[in-house]
Amino acid sequence: MSAEPLASLQVRLYGFRLRVTGPAPAVEPLRPLFFSRSQEPPAAPPDALMEVARAGPGYEVRQAGKGKVFEGEEWSDLFWWLDEWFFETVLSYADACLHIHAAAVARGDRAILLIGDSHSGKSTLALHLLLRGYQFMTDETVLVEPASLELRPFPRNLVVREDTVRGDPALERLCRERTQCLLQGSGYAPRWFMDPAFLGSPEIPATASVDRIVCLQRQESGPPLLEEVGARAAVEDMLRQQSNLRWYGAAAGVGTMIRLAELGRNYRLSAVHPGEAWEALREHLGLERCPAGEGSGR
Repeated sequence: MSAEPLASLQVRLYGFRLRVTGPAPAVEPLRPLFFSRSQEPPAAPPDALMEVARAGPGYEVRQAGKGKVFEGEEWSDLFWWLDEWFFETVLSYADACLHIHAAAVARGDRAILLIGDSHSGKSTLALHLLLRGYQFMTDETVLVEPASLELRPFPRNLVVREDTVRGDPALERLCRERTQCLLQGSGYAPRWFMDPAFLGSPEIPATASVDRIVCLQRQESGPPLLEEVGARAAVEDMLRQQSNLRWYGAAAGVGTMIRLAELGRNYRLSAVHPGEAWEALREHLGLERCPAGEGSGR
């Protein structure tokens, strides 16, 4: 039996290059899951080289100079490990900025910051806003410049959980038609990976200033509620979602959040489902219910 063909994928973000090599059936499916504009030909030498190999029914990864760094039974486990390793490593190159777990979209030089726990609906709301003329910055981690308080993008594919668009025919159709890949695996809901370039956001702003901070919360029952809150409430939400105060410095980090919250207006948005949260935000922003050609939404 002939050996499997080999493949190579190289991605670059904030000056850090990762190259992944190995059997084509394992490496090629990774390509649509990484943001297309972070990919480059494997000409420049990488900062880290990962070699994927079969390990019985599963996979293992060896990092040049370190030996085996991962072993898992499912291909989806291989992707999630590489994804987390790459983005955590890249973030360490941007530790002069404050990191906040949030999504962000911009219109012109003004941004909406969507803050919340995992599964609170940040990515789904960002998707709706992209379809209505906003530009993509991130749906995972926002970088805040301490001096200017400007937001810097952390571009990667938009990741939308399948259950957050269930019941919305327009978004379900959109995910099927414009998605790069539907990734499934044991232990988590299937997720759509969507390239922002296919969602009306061909350009990603280099920086943007905060116009609104919207703190998302899931509630058990009742109608959606969007209410304006003070800077203190927004800072408390940002504190729960920051990820690098131990390097950045607690006092400096809190000071940066306070100044950020004072830049624009701050809101708390509570809803049972992201579809209901979107309707409340859409009405607040005065946006149309459905972009042309997308059908009727939830």
